[in-house]
Amino acid sequence: MMVRMKKTFVILACGILGFLLLLGIGVGVLVKKGMAVDQTSQAEAEGIIRAVAADWDTKALLDRASPELKAVAPPADLEKLFVLFRRLGKLHDLELSGQGGLHYSMTTDNGKVVTASYVANATFDGGPATVSIDLIQRAGKWEVMKFYIHSKALVEAAAEGKM
Repeated sequence: MMVRMKKTFVILACGILGFLLLLGIGVGVLVKKGMAVDQTSQAEAEGIIRAVAADWDTKALLDRASPELKAVAPPADLEKLFVLFRRLGKLHDLELSGQGGLHYSMTTDNGKVVTASYVANATFDGGPATVSIDLIQRAGKWEVMKFYIHSKALVEAAAEGKM
């Protein structure tokens, strides 16, 4: 009886250790993949901001826009907004601030959803600004869901009636 219990305990312990080993490997693979996706989303966010701010052309944003962004920001409305953004002038420096990051979720409607949110500090001819961008990954491609520019220079210009 004692030998049988010992044998059962050894089998149970090996099973638990095997399960923990597989769990650890799975977590390691997920972390590695997540880090790679985070790096690509950061590079994409920076590239999109640079492309949009290069000439402040709405097409640069619309070409990368998600259906959600296109639904709430028709081209005519975006053009009005970009008239304001053009007051900032040429982009000189851009650096992701470390705020934000990658987000994974599972939904019953869409399955796995990968989004990323980043904040970048930028320097333009017209002064400093903060750029916030939210991305969503679909079929391996990043699309823009949200794009915000926060700049004291724009607020001051509006207050002085220069816009």
